Amino acid sequence: RGLMNPCPSPLNTKDVTFTVLVTDTGTPPLSSNVSLIMTIEDANDNAPVFGNSSYSLSVDENVGSGISLSPAIQATDVDCVASNLVY
Repeated sequence: RGLMNPCPSPLNTKDVTFTVLVTDTGTPPLSSNVSLIMTIEDANDNAPVFGNSSYSLSVDENVGSGISLSPAIQATDVDCVASNLVY
């Protein structure tokens, strides 16, 4: 079974809140602040890694389409929330 989109978008995200404070150089110095919420999204920067370096299987030439192949080919991807990919 093949997965067309095994890593749903968006990948892992995290919200980080900052407080930005600005002050002028006047007399008296005046200041103001604002909260800034930044959403950090994980980039898809790691390739999937297969469980084995190679796979071997045989398929009869008269087998129709849509069959399941055995053994399943598995890979992991640290960028993917659902990191156990099976093909």
